[in-house]
Amino acid sequence: MRHNCKDCNADNFRVIKTYPYEQFTLRHLKCNACGSTIYTREYIMSREEYCWKTFKGKTRLSLKDQ
Repeated sequence: MRHNCKDCNADNFRVIKTYPYEQFTLRHLKCNACGSTIYTREYIMSREEYCWKTFKGKTRLSLKDQ
């Protein structure tokens, strides 16, 4: 998933720090264009949250709610 900066709409971030926890990982990201900061949460998904879909002849991982 691409994230866009809330301040400048750029989509190019660098990871400043990763904080691993038992059930998830937090990431501190900084926009390369303007220096704005965002945080993301990464977790292990259950099988009910994702599926494989074919789009233009290529199989891709997709979220079921999208």
